[in-house]
Amino acid sequence: MTHLAIAKLLGVSAERVRQLERSAIAKLSHPRNMAKWKKIKEIMAEIEKERALRDNERIVQ
Repeated sequence: MTHLAIAKLLGVSAERVRQLERSAIAKLSHPRNMAKWKKIKEIMAEIEKERALRDNERIVQ
């Protein structure tokens, strides 16, 4: 989705969407959030493993 499309959807300017995007990325990238991201990545990896196992079981059957 483009900044303009999001802006129209939210009723704000495309520049405001860019500002919000920059702010969100800065917050998510802050070192204090690294432990949270590490846990999220671990959970996502576990989900992917489970999905792969289910897919393999379906193929074998």
